[in-house]
Amino acid sequence: SICCLAFKAHLNVLLVAKITLLRPLEIRRLDQSVSLGLMSKNGNLQSGTKSLKGQKASLRRDLLQILQNVLRTHRIFLMMTSQMTLNPTLLDRLGTLPPKLEGNHPTSSNRRILCKNWKRKLKHIHLPLVLESISSIHESLLRSTTTCSPICVRQFQRSTTQNDQRAMDKFKLADKYKGLERNVWVEFIALALETKPLNLGQGFPDDLVPEYVPKTLSEVVNEDPVLNNQYTRGHGHPRLVKALSTLYTKLLNRASPIDANKEALVTVGAYEALFTAIMGFVNPGDEVIIIEPYFDCYEPMVKLAGGVPKFISLTPTKTEGHITSEDWKLDPTELEKLFTPKTKAIIFNNPNNPLGKVFKRDEIEMIADLCKKHNVLVISDDVYEHMVFDGEMIRMATLPDMWDRTITIGSAGKTFSVTGWKLGWAVGPEHLIKNCQIVHQNCLYACNTPVQESVARAFEYEISKMDSPDCYFTTISKDLQKKRDYIANILKEVGMNPVIPEGGYFIMADWSSLADKIDLSSEPDTHRDYKFVKWLSRHRKLQGIPPSAFFSEPHKHIGENYIRFCFIKGTIASSWSHSRKLIKRTASCTRTKIKMDGSMDGHIISDMELDHILRALKPSDLEDIGGKAWIQQMSMLEELNVQAALEARDGLEERVRDSLVEHDKLGLVVRDMILVEIWREEIMPRILRQGQPESSFQLYMVLFNEANLCNLLETILFHGSTCQSLDERAIDLADYCMRQIHWLLSRDPNQEPSDLGRLHSNEAKLDTPLVELERHNNVIRFQVGLKCLTILRYLTENLEDLPLGVSTRMVITHDVPMSLVSILEEEPWTRERSGCEETFDGHQWRPKDEIQGIHKTEAQAWLALFNLLSRPNTNQKYEIHDYRKAALLRLLGILSRPTPMELPFIESFPRIRSKCKTRYRDKFDSIASDQSHIFLKNNQELFDVEITKLIHTFENTAVQKLLKDDDPTHMDKKACVVCQSTPAKNRCSRCHSE
Repeated sequence: SICCLAFKAHLNVLLVAKITLLRPLEIRRLDQSVSLGLMSKNGNLQSGTKSLKGQKASLRRDLLQILQNVLRTHRIFLMMTSQMTLNPTLLDRLGTLPPKLEGNHPTSSNRRILCKNWKRKLKHIHLPLVLESISSIHESLLRSTTTCSPICVRQFQRSTTQNDQRAMDKFKLADKYKGLERNVWVEFIALALETKPLNLGQGFPDDLVPEYVPKTLSEVVNEDPVLNNQYTRGHGHPRLVKALSTLYTKLLNRASPIDANKEALVTVGAYEALFTAIMGFVNPGDEVIIIEPYFDCYEPMVKLAGGVPKFISLTPTKTEGHITSEDWKLDPTELEKLFTPKTKAIIFNNPNNPLGKVFKRDEIEMIADLCKKHNVLVISDDVYEHMVFDGEMIRMATLPDMWDRTITIGSAGKTFSVTGWKLGWAVGPEHLIKNCQIVHQNCLYACNTPVQESVARAFEYEISKMDSPDCYFTTISKDLQKKRDYIANILKEVGMNPVIPEGGYFIMADWSSLADKIDLSSEPDTHRDYKFVKWLSRHRKLQGIPPSAFFSEPHKHIGENYIRFCFIKGTIASSWSHSRKLIKRTASCTRTKIKMDGSMDGHIISDMELDHILRALKPSDLEDIGGKAWIQQMSMLEELNVQAALEARDGLEERVRDSLVEHDKLGLVVRDMILVEIWREEIMPRILRQGQPESSFQLYMVLFNEANLCNLLETILFHGSTCQSLDERAIDLADYCMRQIHWLLSRDPNQEPSDLGRLHSNEAKLDTPLVELERHNNVIRFQVGLKCLTILRYLTENLEDLPLGVSTRMVITHDVPMSLVSILEEEPWTRERSGCEETFDGHQWRPKDEIQGIHKTEAQAWLALFNLLSRPNTNQKYEIHDYRKAALLRLLGILSRPTPMELPFIESFPRIRSKCKTRYRDKFDSIASDQSHIFLKNNQELFDVEITKLIHTFENTAVQKLLKDDDPTHMDKKACVVCQSTPAKNRCSRCHSE
């Protein structure tokens, strides 16, 4: 009957269930026989007793019946599940169904023919093989029927019966969700999991989280295991709604306090706050106005409520040049046309995501007037309310007569940069919030208690500081503005045109100028921005979000030329180094070295090494100089210096610059450089008074590191954004530069401190280590002084973006213009040798006539002077009296004297040098005494560390000869680093070089 049913219904699933129910007893009998050891190795039943012989016939009869079922239905099993398979050897021996039986009803005569054939073949079957196959089928059937209901089996096998199709139709997606299947976040999160890019698409911060906020959560969970970890009030934790009442009473300019219990609702993120507002007011057929671009949940929520979304787009009034979000405007006429008797609400997002537009008062008043005129509700999405850079954050509910028709929505995730906490709120009049509370209590009822308690404490702390400049609501905007400006500059460098946002932490950029350089044909999407974002994720491992997702279908073309990035990231520099590779990827993991001739090939450090180095850099102290940890740090900074120089020279992406800015390590570089300067002035003389060093090498390496740090700053400060990131450190750097320039002016012009050739010439005489050290010191200080002229020029070009104290100290304290006049008159970069004028080109002295035009260093001095005299924020402070005028006239011939203006200014002072001097004032002698063993005696271990550092960076195999090896007499076999002859003492007897 089973086989007849199978052939009649073909693939009917009931076969699986019935066979599974009928077979267990038979299978158990056979399995039991096998487990009792009744089978011999050759497959025959063991003999020896009558009982065993008697079972043989019974087992064969059982087996015949089972094989009839198995072979008649095994093809059906194979089609129903890939797990139900028969042993190939068994099938080969038994064959398949006779052709005349395939697809036909098995009659009694057919069954007799079939059974006769099976009886004959059964005599030659290996019995354990049959039992194994039957048991396997039985287990597969059990797995199938226990994990899949009949309905599921029908679904996956696409049953052809009409009844099955009707059963499936009953469980289709609800009609109200049709058309909402595609979600940009689901799609691009899946893409991120596939391609593993640096994700700057989603708006989850990894930076700017106040330290105390996560700590409060830990405290809350451990404080009261009952109250803080159980259900709280459904419409909002009492402590939190009280804090929200206090905060928004002030933010919304309410004359009377907001009722914490009736005029505030706490929700699972601002997402749910929007959901309760829309579901609580919108009826089928109601129209809801949505301003584009919009956060993508607005439209589906309105549709779920049965409403009809009506769209109006902000459109750009400029497409070229400097563009800000303010340049995107609403058309008042078009907006007014959307207001009809059916209009129930308008969703207003300020600052706007993804555009970053902060609406001006006249724009908000226009919307408010239309809402009052047509009696329309405003759902005001203000989640980015504390992130406003340009302009004023004007809240809709603060306008006249708008409190009674506005629901203001906020987010703890956005406010405190903890988006994973998913906590939001809605604030408004009681008659509006009541509807939201009803939706909430019939949807989620209550939010997470510990998170609510933590956010309440965070608000209480910040509310107490709201009028102070260090309030988090104030500082987050300043911190984000720096990141915004930094990213905007990067986008411009790679060929995009950013739309500078006025608020929020997203930026849109026009990438259309890159379209001709990128092949997007492999991406099948309809919209160009989708194609570009996916191409970027797959081929450049950088992910953004396509802005057309934030426009309705008729207006998606407005967003197709843009891409959205999130810039509230702590790893922004390492992330954006990939965006510089949009056209050509230049990253390489190959380490190369600098050759003796100064040429460089490839990268000194890879991306991974760069990140490791920057994380390892720590502030040094004066006592650390000369030690192993300090040498290691200087080695890392040396590699950064070489890599930065290589990137600048070859026009590569400047990863070192980006990473130093993003990891906030520029201040560390400035501080370490000034620390070495203090060591040179205060500690080194005290060490040398204790005795003469055996070698000047260790002392020289300290001085060399000062030049190394100065060179690194000269390379990376070329870009204005890097100078801006110095912030208050720029004051210390400007003071340092002036000290070095004053040294250039005060040095003896008869000395030749920069004569590098003399150090390797045959004319060199045997010098003591002290004389040798003094000469090296003069060489280094000369080169540092020239580099400081370049750094000074970069600072003068960015005075408007630097602290006011920088310009004040330049023109008032140091009188930099007059110092530059002296520099230009004395020209320390030139000299006369054997009647021939020579100019120092940064590496060596060359005949002056070989250098065409103005010398590089001279040009830096001229540019710095021009910047100081032409910038409004400096020339107004700088009084050009007769002495200064005469000096300037000597240089410029004719100078228009600007009218000096008396303006108040704030005096700022350099901090690093003064703090270090104060801190170590009474410790210089003890530090010198402690370090004397490092610098006065040859310490082979530290010596090897220093040499290893050089070998690690420079391709100079000769230097390796200085390292200690297994030869115990190595110290007696000093080799000349130039000609390799041994032995050598101080200077080689053959080439007279060191």
